[in-house]
Amino acid sequence: MEKRKRNSTKFKTTAEEGTTGVELVEKTEVEDLKQALKEKEDQLLRTLAEFDNYRKRIGKESDDIGKAGKRELLLGLLTIADSFERAFQSEALKMDSPVYKGMVAIYKQLLQLLEQHQVLSFESVGHPFDPSLHEAVGTETSHRFQEGKVIKEVQKGYWWEGKVLRPAQVLVAKSHNPPSGEKMA
Repeated sequence: MEKRKRNSTKFKTTAEEGTTGVELVEKTEVEDLKQALKEKEDQLLRTLAEFDNYRKRIGKESDDIGKAGKRELLLGLLTIADSFERAFQSEALKMDSPVYKGMVAIYKQLLQLLEQHQVLSFESVGHPFDPSLHEAVGTETSHRFQEGKVIKEVQKGYWWEGKVLRPAQVLVAKSHNPPSGEKMA
């Protein structure tokens, strides 16, 4: 028993230290483990945040690819609508009433489909030329419109989802005054 008392005195604390050597080792290990755990938690949170950002980026890229494909399809449909409009100007087509009526019905369906996908035409004639909305294909002298105003749409312009899907091709009014140095006849 006396031997046991001696061994147990090895681990008794002194008044100055307050802890035994074993408790010091355990305390240091606990602090190290707490620090390692904190680092792993931080690493896990960073990894989760990176994964969330990756997921969002991939989702956005997927949406962008889908929108780009849809945009190309809509532009193709607009080309078909333009062909219908040119065909309606043909006198020979107007003479064949059943064919004309059938084409008008198909054209209306096409316009409804475009409208269902938020494709809307915009009016350009009489408005100031705006390079973000219009593509100038020429100029003409006009007494009816001020210089810089759109006087004729050669091809309609369209909006899609609040952005220009296709700019309108237009003729723009130019000044009807002859350039200086030239005389009017």
